Amino acid sequence: MKTKQFKLVLSMLFLLSISASLYSQSDFQFKIPSYELESVIDKITTNVKSDLNIVELENFEVVNLDDVEPQDAVQTILFITNMMAIGAGVGFGENEFLWCLHAAYYMRLMAFNKSALSASIGMAYSGGDLDTYKTSLIDIQLKILMFTAISKMMEIRLLYGPMFAYGFGTQKYDFEGFGSKDKLTQFTLALIVGFQLMLATNWSLALQTNIFAYQSQTWKPDGGGSENKNNTTFGFFNKNNIFALSLYFHFGGR
Repeated sequence: MKTKQFKLVLSMLFLLSISASLYSQSDFQFKIPSYELESVIDKITTNVKSDLNIVELENFEVVNLDDVEPQDAVQTILFITNMMAIGAGVGFGENEFLWCLHAAYYMRLMAFNKSALSASIGMAYSGGDLDTYKTSLIDIQLKILMFTAISKMMEIRLLYGPMFAYGFGTQKYDFEGFGSKDKLTQFTLALIVGFQLMLATNWSLALQTNIFAYQSQTWKPDGGGSENKNNTTFGFFNKNNIFALSLYFHFGGR
């Protein structure tokens, strides 16, 4: 009897040893070494950083909008491009009405921090209607103008500079049935001042006038006779002055 019990105990111990061996083998097969686990974690971290651009995020700096210069595409285009302008102007006096139609092409000469220097060549067709005189002139104009930003967002500019003009046309005189027609030539030297407002990226509007002008006129009767000359100066609110409104179109850079 004791022999059978002893054999049973040995059999149970043998089975337990086999089970322990199998368990240890299975545990060995599925256990991941620590150095392999660290490698896997590093790979996952690298992929996550690559997908999320962690390097770029680490270098990202928060910018205070108050410190940003208020210069966008609209202002940049103005100071690096050429322009075409068309417009009309009127002037009023005691006994006269003045008008003009004008067009000009502006070429950028120099650009500065908040301003640009431009030269323009243009033409103006102007006329005056007095009680007894009517004049019509074609002016060839040369302007050298500075455009300077005067607002925080640079959408409003002050424009100023000299203008030289040479004009030719006619002057008609009619008084109580007696009339004459004269050939008229005119030279003008003026100082222009005005304001420009950006409407869009390629468009702007400007109002300008002559703050001071010197004008020399020469007229000669159409049928022959002696020449007559007249030199005048006028300023900002003089009745001979015209306030001109211009629409500017801004071209691409040169």
